[in-house]
Amino acid sequence: MHFTMFSRFNAYAAEHGFDRACAYAVSLGFSGIEIQHSRCPDLFFSVGDAKAAAVILRDAGLDAACYSVSSCLYRDAESEAVLRRHIEYAAALGSPYVHHTLIPWLVLPPDAPTPDEALEPVIDAAVRIADFARPLGITVLYEDQGMYANGVDGFGAFYHEIHRRAPNTGVCGDMGNSLFVDEGAVHFFEAYRDHLRHVHIKDYRRLAVLPDPADGWKRTRGGMYLCECIPGEGVADIPACMKVLREIGYTGSIGLELGHSAPYESGVRAAMALCRQYLA
Repeated sequence: MHFTMFSRFNAYAAEHGFDRACAYAVSLGFSGIEIQHSRCPDLFFSVGDAKAAAVILRDAGLDAACYSVSSCLYRDAESEAVLRRHIEYAAALGSPYVHHTLIPWLVLPPDAPTPDEALEPVIDAAVRIADFARPLGITVLYEDQGMYANGVDGFGAFYHEIHRRAPNTGVCGDMGNSLFVDEGAVHFFEAYRDHLRHVHIKDYRRLAVLPDPADGWKRTRGGMYLCECIPGEGVADIPACMKVLREIGYTGSIGLELGHSAPYESGVRAAMALCRQYLA
């Protein structure tokens, strides 16, 4: 079973060095890593940096399963430029996939567009990015995320047109994000089962009333509150999502996206155990 270290890898590598981060990933039972460009420290500043990291990865017996970039493509040329740069890094690192968000807002700004207003500019930008990635051998992946491209229908409004115009695209199945629009992830996995190329496992606790203290809690579209927890201890229907993966004979990587407050290693052990239990 192919497990990818997603959360914490960038931060660990920035503090301790890329080689030590790879050794740490191996010690935890990972067989790959997923670079994350968002609020995490950047690890590469040139294609040369990424090529050097690829050698370290290979020597450690790891692969670059995916390369993730947090981006907002609603009328944002800078985000497109950042994505192009990181797609070049991903290709140099040897990753087959770049996953990026489309319009990630969980809290909408005062001047937020309507979903219909967001569709055309975001789709056009995503297609431009996928076209840039194609000659580099990169498949671009999207997950259901935020308040726009989320849930079966909300995501589909963006994805179906992007995929029609850019065939080098697919889906990253996330086991928790659809909770922010008050849907279960299993419905997303079933709807996009033929497009799943990569998977993120995570879990959330859910409350109707915001607790005190409220650190780490985020509001859903319907007014509930979510906070990340160790996989298996929350409301994400992980077994049902695993069932879909088993039915389609999924052999890709499972990225551990863990933001719980407990020790990181506890979440790693729990997530791997769930996967082995339901995918074996």
